[in-house]
Amino acid sequence: MKKKSRIIVGVIVISAIITIITYVILSLYLMASPWQGIRQAEADFVRNKERIAIVRNYLVNSNYPSISIHHTNEIGTMFVGLEHGHVKISEQETLEAISVLFNNGYRVITKKENAVIFIRWSGRNVGRGVVYSINGQTPTESALHFLTRIEPLSAEGWFYFEEDFNEWRLRNQDN
Repeated sequence: MKKKSRIIVGVIVISAIITIITYVILSLYLMASPWQGIRQAEADFVRNKERIAIVRNYLVNSNYPSISIHHTNEIGTMFVGLEHGHVKISEQETLEAISVLFNNGYRVITKKENAVIFIRWSGRNVGRGVVYSINGQTPTESALHFLTRIEPLSAEGWFYFEEDFNEWRLRNQDN
């Protein structure tokens, strides 16, 4: 009987230790900043500048006013609205550039209003990345939902942005 109770106590102790270790690891992971902000965005932008420019040019020159390409889409397609749905991306160079960008951590690429948006990091109610201004003006909330921060990058027409619903809501709750 003593042997059986020792085994049960041992299993409970080991389970508790595993639970504590898992909790600590998850807590550290969730607390760690997954994105370091504008400096990391600038460095990442410079590293991927040629591919980003290829995609930007393709989207700017497309006939669709609104385009969305998600890393989870069928490879080689972009969503251009309910009327046309998903359409094929026609240029091989653009397909290759998109593939590399998604492999490098980009999540969503969109064209909306006067902006081409490259979301590099996103989570629940937040997003961060770089945006190109088609008309040269600083993009606004009409292109970037829940915009909380936008700053110019070193390349003309490019900006770093942050979207955060909760922060935006707190700032705008009196309006």
